[in-house]
Order: sequence, then C-alpha cells, then structure tokens
Amino acid sequence: LKRRSSRDCGAICCGAIPSAVILKARMATNDCVKFYNVIILGLGFFSLFTAFQTSGLLQPTSLRSYFSKNCSASHPLHYADKIGYYNYFIIYGMLAISNWVAAPIVALLTPKWSMVIGAAAYCLFMGALIHPVIYLVFIAAAILGFAAGFLWTAQGNFLFMNSNDNTIGRNSGIFWFMLQLSLVFGNLFVFVYTHETHTANATCVAKSQNTVIFVVLTVFGVCGVVILALLRPLKDSPSSESGESTYSLLRPGQKARHADLPKPLTALIKSFELLITPNMALLAICFFYTGLELELWSGVFVTCVGRTETLGVTYLALAGLFIGIGEIIGGGLFGVFGKLTSRYGRDPIVMLGMVVHLATFVGMFYVFPDGCPMHVVKAQFADGELVNHNHTNQLIVVLILAVMIGFGDSCYNTQIYSILGGLYKDEQSAPAMALFKFFQSVAAMVGFAYSGYIGLRWQLLIVAVMAVIGSIAFCYVELSMFGRRGVTQHISTNN
Repeated sequence: LKRRSSRDCGAICCGAIPSAVILKARMATNDCVKFYNVIILGLGFFSLFTAFQTSGLLQPTSLRSYFSKNCSASHPLHYADKIGYYNYFIIYGMLAISNWVAAPIVALLTPKWSMVIGAAAYCLFMGALIHPVIYLVFIAAAILGFAAGFLWTAQGNFLFMNSNDNTIGRNSGIFWFMLQLSLVFGNLFVFVYTHETHTANATCVAKSQNTVIFVVLTVFGVCGVVILALLRPLKDSPSSESGESTYSLLRPGQKARHADLPKPLTALIKSFELLITPNMALLAICFFYTGLELELWSGVFVTCVGRTETLGVTYLALAGLFIGIGEIIGGGLFGVFGKLTSRYGRDPIVMLGMVVHLATFVGMFYVFPDGCPMHVVKAQFADGELVNHNHTNQLIVVLILAVMIGFGDSCYNTQIYSILGGLYKDEQSAPAMALFKFFQSVAAMVGFAYSGYIGLRWQLLIVAVMAVIGSIAFCYVELSMFGRRGVTQHISTNN
C-alpha cells in the first residue's frame, strides 16, 4: 500500500510539472494576444479616424462652400454656414440615444463585430460627402451617430478586457497615441493637396477638391474596417477548468462565454444603476466637459481658422494637424509613464489639462473675432486689428493654441479611460463606457446647437466654467480611490 501510494504521489507530481508549464505558457500566450489586440485596435482606429476626424474638421467649411452663393453653388442654401454644425448635432444626438442601448448591442454582436459594423457606418457618411445631397448627408449622419454608440462602447470594453490594473494606463495611452496620429496624417494630406490646388477664395473648397479629398478619405476608412476585422479572441483563461474558449469580452478568470456576459436587459439596467452611484454622478460632470471641449476644438476652433480670411482652408488643415501633435504628445507621455499614474494618481494630469485649456481659451479670446463661428470674418483682436499685415505671427499663435488644446484634450481622455478601467471591471465596463459617451455626446450636441448662433466669447466662458467644475469632480473621485488604495496597501503591508 505504501509503495502504491508513493507511485500515485509520484505520478501526481510528475503530472503537476507539465501542467504548471502549460499554465504558464497559456498565460504568456494570452498576454501576447492582448498586446496584439491593443495594437490592432489602435491601427484600425488610426486608419478609420484618419478619414473621419479629417472629414469632421473639414465638413463645415466644405459644405458651406458647396451650398453657399459666394462659393458659386447652383442652388444656394440660406443656412449653408450652419450645415456642418447641423451634421454634428445629428451625429451626437443619435450617439446620445445610441449609448443607452449600446451595451446590449455589444453583448449580442460581440465587441469585435460591433466595431466593424460601426466603422462601416463612418465610411457611409464620408462617402455621402463626395457629392453631397443635403438630405442624404443628414441621413448618413444619423446612421453614423447611432452606430458610433456601440463602436465606442465596444472599443472601451475591448480595451479594458485586454488590460489589467497594471497595463490599463499604458494601453489607454498607446491607443490614444495611435488614434490621434490620424489627425496628423489626414490633415497633412488635406494641407498639401489644398496648398497645391489653392483657389482664389481662401475660405472656400472647390468642388473638384471636395471630390478628391473625400474619395481618398473614404478609402482610408474602409481600410480601418478591414483592420478591425483582424482582432482576435482571448485564449482559454488560465483559471478555467472547463476547457472552453473564453470570449474576448471576458477577463481572465471568467469561466464561460455566456454565464458572465451581460444580457441585453441586464446591461441596460446596469447602465441606469451605475448612473445613480456617487462616483459616476461626479464623473458625469467631467464627461460633460469633455463633450463641450470636443465641440470647441473639432467644430469651432478649426472653423474659425477656415473662416478667417487671412488664414482659410489650407491653414484649417494645418491647425488640425497641430491639434493632433498636441494629442500625440499627451498620449505618448501618458502611455510611457502610465505606471506612474497608477502610483501617484491621475488628478495631477487632469489639473494640468485644465490649466492648459484655460490658457488656450484666453488665447482664442484674443486671436479670433467674436463672429467667426457664424460667418466669414477678418482677423482682429477683441478691441482692434490683429496683425493683418503680419500673417506669420497670426499663424504661429494659432498653431501654438492648436497644440495646447490637443494636449489638454489628451490629458482628460487618457485619464478618463484609465479611471473607468480601474473603477469598473468585467461586465460593468461596457455600461460605464456607454455612460461616458452618453454624457460626452449630450454635451457636444448642446454645444453644436448653439455654436452657430452665439459669439465666440460666450462659448469660451461656458467651456471655461465647466472645465473648472469638471476637473474638481474628477479629482474628488480620484483622490477617494487613491486614499482607499493607500489604506489597502498599508493594511496588506502590516499583515
């Protein structure tokens, strides 16, 4: 009996060694798949948003050119100056609605295919801008807005599920860095092309230019759809004993594909439950601010550049490029030093973003005339002529402001992704991301609703007030989390 027990024990021990090796190999493979997914996710969004972010920055000016009398439209529209704002209003209005049903859709379609379908809707909108028909453009904008809800919810969910507490800061920084590269490459193309084919009216986009630009951008968007289709599911969880393959929406440690996935009704209920929690209620204020500043830089800032006679369409693209440079600097820094934010907190970065944005708003107040969001204007200071005779000085100031507004935007967005990944795990990540995009979309929709009707100074005042309030709310949540984390580490050290 003793000899038999020894043999059994030896067999168990001999079997344990290969099992440990297999377990370690599976963990290593899973980590490789996760990093692959983060890179492919970034590349897919880079290609898609090389097309869309450039289209979005350009479309208020291109549509005004296409349908306004002074740019030789055959059937001019009296609201041509505001068509681009209407598009944004429709997009973000539909996105706000879509976010309430985004989590159930992601649960049913899976994150990968939610992103692929959503990306295809972006391509539909860009295709509608090649030879725009006003009502078809509005319909395409509505489809895009609805599809964007589950594209962004799936993106955040997929990023969280391919990260852990130690890598979420790095991964969100990498993703943000690659996403904002799109602003550089797309706007560089438009800058070079419009500079080589410039028209007599610097504030207009010729119809021939419009066709070439949006054909090229649509092709870039389709490439993004193809890249997103290459995302891979996670391998078997190391802790899973069933041998079943875990789905990419699940974190390691979850056992079955359907057991822990949020059902459609459950996911919707979880969104409402999260909304009334203290942390989410406070973060919603910061979310709302990111929507207002998104409207400011993507709609108002670049449109003011394009509608200022001494700058025009060519330098609109250059301003968009420099916004991208600011975004890249922020995303790169916070990706490289992501572990430091986990150690020292995210609040210093958000406060830095607030200071940079407030300084940018002051600069915009002096550089752009009050009426530039509403119509074509001449450049001037608030109380007199700017340097119309010194075009270089004016351009340098605008490009510095572009870098600043992009850098500040990256401060907020990278830290929001990071704090959501730290606060909301597993099945809560999709509802949390949906709520972030909901509040951001509502704020952007509100901003675009008034952007064509009130002066720049009032818009800057509204955004500045929300920057202070939203930053304070974020820091309160972060400091409460950081305090709890510090107490936990202190207890575990003493034990």
